[in-house]
Amino acid sequence: GIVKRLCECEMSIASQCLLVKNCKPFLKPMTAFNVLLKVNVKLTGSNWQIAPEPSVKPILDQLSQQKAIVIGMDVNHPGGRDQRVPSLAAMVGSLDGSMARYGASVKINRSGIETIHYIQEALMERIEHFYMNTKQHPKSVIIYRDGVAQSMFQEIMREEYRGIRDALDKGGMK
Repeated sequence: GIVKRLCECEMSIASQCLLVKNCKPFLKPMTAFNVLLKVNVKLTGSNWQIAPEPSVKPILDQLSQQKAIVIGMDVNHPGGRDQRVPSLAAMVGSLDGSMARYGASVKINRSGIETIHYIQEALMERIEHFYMNTKQHPKSVIIYRDGVAQSMFQEIMREEYRGIRDALDKGGMK
């Protein structure tokens, strides 16, 4: 609605709106729970945390202490492979060592192309947001890349690795 558009698009204010019909005759507990989860995240809270198996806990603790950033990336192509509609490349990155909060960068990619062309720019954004939240650069970068066919793996690896390496170098990371 207009309130949400004004708040979030024009004023950069996080908002949470409720329809009157969802509050009458009273607010249902499940609705209240879901609204509170949304409000908590918008206030930079974390709703979930990893509860690992005992054998995995030491690894996650080490990654957290090392200030590891976890990155996930994929390219979404238009339906029907319409060459006039661009593909979208998305990257998410953890915002702190808890690995429970993530931020996203979305870039327009050439239609039908699986290689992420703005990978350097997107990764630098994710590292910058990690730094803004922790006041430290990540010591480790863990990247999950989805959507690459086996036949394209070497090409994607060669092209995207260069962009990843350049982003880390520009960010002062080894």
